[in-house]
This record gives sequence, structure tokens and C-alpha cells, in this order.
Amino acid sequence: MKASIHKRQVKTGVRYDVRYRVNGRQREKSFKKKVDAVKFRATVEADPARGDSIDDRRSNQTVAEFAEAWFATLGDGVRAVPSVGAAELNRLSALVHLYSTLSDNHSRIQRALTLFEECDDIKPASGMWLLAHFSTLEALLTHKPKMGDPADSLGRQLRTSVPLLLRRATRTDLLESLGPQVSFDTAMKKLYDLRSLLTHGGWQVGEEFPPHLTVLGDYGRASGFVRGIVKAVLAQALEEPELALYLAGPTP
Repeated sequence: MKASIHKRQVKTGVRYDVRYRVNGRQREKSFKKKVDAVKFRATVEADPARGDSIDDRRSNQTVAEFAEAWFATLGDGVRAVPSVGAAELNRLSALVHLYSTLSDNHSRIQRALTLFEECDDIKPASGMWLLAHFSTLEALLTHKPKMGDPADSLGRQLRTSVPLLLRRATRTDLLESLGPQVSFDTAMKKLYDLRSLLTHGGWQVGEEFPPHLTVLGDYGRASGFVRGIVKAVLAQALEEPELALYLAGPTP
């Protein structure tokens, strides 16, 4: 479906109107910045399944219902990947709009979202799946550590920023999911140990789970924990992009 951008002068400056048709009727959405208008036009032209702006006949279908139908087309095995619940799926409709309004200053968030999408191209049972999710977190919330400063390590940066975003997202369930006897800080340290073992060949999937990491349960539980964290943190970064960028620190 084609959409067009029309520039017009108003008392307060310039507006950019995106015009498109829904079921034969012309619709219009206005933006102050051309970059935002261009991004919205792209979503209109590239995603004809969006019920909020393209096809009124789909407007009564929730995102959760659409996702359920989509999962059913993917065959067996997909549901083994930890997934969000219906409430969070419904929330994604708002997040799609937030993503479309990210400015060029938010390229770090956009890059992290791209990395997250690519995680699903990796076999869930492989070690690379967990490493890819860690890469997404690091791309979003870390900066190059200061030489000789252990307080600025990648692991320490994540143990500071991730809990803050999870609490703002009211996802304390993730902070407590490993049980009251395991603090989130301890869980993140153990997960980073697991990441290091996978990265440097100290352990591989299929071997007996390292005894000093048993607080994580097993590899499947640890992977699901990381997956849930990445989803929640990305969602909150879309709602509060400036906070996410502040927590990440200086860009290279």
C-alpha cells in the first residue's frame, strides 16, 4: 500500500502529513519532523497487516490473538522457546508505535532490537542462543569499560542497569524468579560466569551443568531467564529511550 508525505506551513513552523488509504478511505497523520513522517510511511507501506492503520476489518483482533495464530503456523518446537504472556503481547501494539518514532539519536536501541530479532535465527538449545541474548543486553546497556577499573566491567554495568529497568517495568517477577534464596545480583554474576564458560570453551551444552552454577537450575532455565530479561528490558527501553541511553553511558 502506497503512502505519501505532504509538507505544509503552519503558524508554529512546518508539519509533514502522511496520507494513505484504509478500505478506500483516505487517512492522514501529521508529524513535526520529516524523519518521523518517513518512518511512519515506511510502516504503512511495509506492514499491511497492522490493524490500527491499514485494515479496519482486523481492528477487533488483539495482538495476543494475532501472535497465537502466527505461532500456530510455525510448526512444532517454537513453543519451547520462552515467550511472553498475553498481557505483554497486548502491550507490543504500543511499542511498535514507539519504535517507529525513535530518532537517529536512538540508534543504540534500534541496533539492540535488530540483534534480538536475529536471536530467533539461532537454535534455542545451542550455546550461541544464550550468547546472542547477552550480546543484545550489552549492545543496549553497556559501554567500553574503563581500563583498570573493575567497577566499570560489563558485568557490573549490567548488574546496575538491568534491575533498575526491570523495576520501572514492574517486572519484579523476573527479579525473583530464581527463588528468594538467590539475589538478582548473584543470578547475574552466575549468568555472566556461564557466558564466559561458553565464550571461552570452558563448558558446552550437553555436558553436565557446572556445579558452581546450580543456583541457575540448568541451561534451559538459565536461557529462559535471560530471554525474559532481554524482552522486558527492550520493552522498557522503547518506553524510556533517554533513560536507557543514560544507563548505557558514553558511546564509542
